Amino acid sequence: MLKDEHGFLQRAHQGAKYAMERHQWSRHWAAQMRTATDPVDLWRYTVLLSKIVDGRFKASEVEGRIPSPLMKRFGTTLNNQIRNRIRKWKNKRDSKLFGMDVPNKVFLPGD
Repeated sequence: MLKDEHGFLQRAHQGAKYAMERHQWSRHWAAQMRTATDPVDLWRYTVLLSKIVDGRFKASEVEGRIPSPLMKRFGTTLNNQIRNRIRKWKNKRDSKLFGMDVPNKVFLPGD
């Protein structure tokens, strides 16, 4: 709806679209991890996921209802990579507003 707008609304749309695409890819790589049958593939999917995952991601998306034998074996070591990425992304997002730099404090309402 806002993709053809200009200025602030266009940048907000671009930020939201970028975040949604990353979330969709996160879910895709989590599904690949969940169904991986080869440890090398599981590692590869984990690396891909850990490069794009953000705070909306839930660990249950990787484990599923019944964790696969590979996830039971390697899951705890892989979770740290994913958590570290989520923490890093959260720290980066703390200084953003709709994917853009936060305006100068002069323009923000006071307490």
